[in-house]
Amino acid sequence: MSNHRAYLILALLTFIGSPACLEEGNLSFSQTQSEYRQRTEYPEGPYGTAVGSALTSLSFKDRDGEQYTLESIHQDDFNQLLLITTSAEWCTACIKEQPKLEGLYEEYHSRGLEVLVTLFQDSEFEPATPELSAAWQDKYELSFPVVSDSATPSTFSEYYDVNLTPMVMLVKVNTMEIIYLTQGFDEDQVTALIEANLPETLPKSRAYPVDSIGVEEGAVIKPLDFLAADGAQFNTQQIYNDLSKTLLLFTTSAEWCTACIKEQPKLQALYESYGDQGLEVLVTLFQDSDFEPATPELATRWREKYDLSYLVVADPQEPSVMSEYYDVNLTPMVMLVDTITMEIMYLTQGFDEDQVRALIESKLGTSPSE
Repeated sequence: MSNHRAYLILALLTFIGSPACLEEGNLSFSQTQSEYRQRTEYPEGPYGTAVGSALTSLSFKDRDGEQYTLESIHQDDFNQLLLITTSAEWCTACIKEQPKLEGLYEEYHSRGLEVLVTLFQDSEFEPATPELSAAWQDKYELSFPVVSDSATPSTFSEYYDVNLTPMVMLVKVNTMEIIYLTQGFDEDQVTALIEANLPETLPKSRAYPVDSIGVEEGAVIKPLDFLAADGAQFNTQQIYNDLSKTLLLFTTSAEWCTACIKEQPKLQALYESYGDQGLEVLVTLFQDSDFEPATPELATRWREKYDLSYLVVADPQEPSVMSEYYDVNLTPMVMLVDTITMEIMYLTQGFDEDQVRALIESKLGTSPSE
């Protein structure tokens, strides 16, 4: 154990029960790789203002005046721990706190820490504005989000005495549980708590891999754009951002393709067998039965007709987005992508179920789920 780590643990033990601390909750990180799950909905609560309760999805304004909610932090699977502090332009302690927050962000962001500063008043004690949050972020050269809280006296006035600003709060992002709440910023204590509540590493880097982009086996596949069944934009980076997924089975289809139709129940069986072990399946439809570009409506019909649980998207581009990866006249294309590195592991035309299954099991190091 390094001297730095030993010091942090000692600091944690020393500060437990400190009178400066309003409350502290569960202070240990226990999540394993297999326990990462994509977050689809904000936790239901019960919500409260004390340690042990879930933090409701509070709303603020970002530097551009757009709505910024805690739900956006929760939706980012890379975020494991949230450090929230309140600030005001008149608060000298808050000003001194900013470089310390930046230091924590730089050290721990890659391990899952997000930092959020909420400004609630300017120097004249007037409600904060997006312009103030932008000026604050620029003045102190902050890399993390700074938002304005125009509520009077403050959205967080239920959580602490705003006269004793700053408030410091730590939240476990998976559950949005408040695990630490205090008034005043104790850097050593906060650092020790952050260290105790983060994994040593995340399963993936926060940044999408950009080295060795290409269209052949061994290359990194670039982020690709499609249309989801509901018409929304879908980018394959969304699969990378899902920490629960370690392998992508990617196939192309067309409504006129008999082989593709026969392939769907096999893909569904693979998804049911390995989906909860890290496999994602993505089918991209590029043409309908009349050889016209695919639409979100076609993706919806295809998914419903073949009773599919996995992702089906439309590729309306002409030629197909995937045409640089294979000869579309020989559809389907079948690709396996390591979603940790986004490296193309396997690329072929035509679907060999036994071979694909063997590759999946080899990569996941597992057998089908019972």
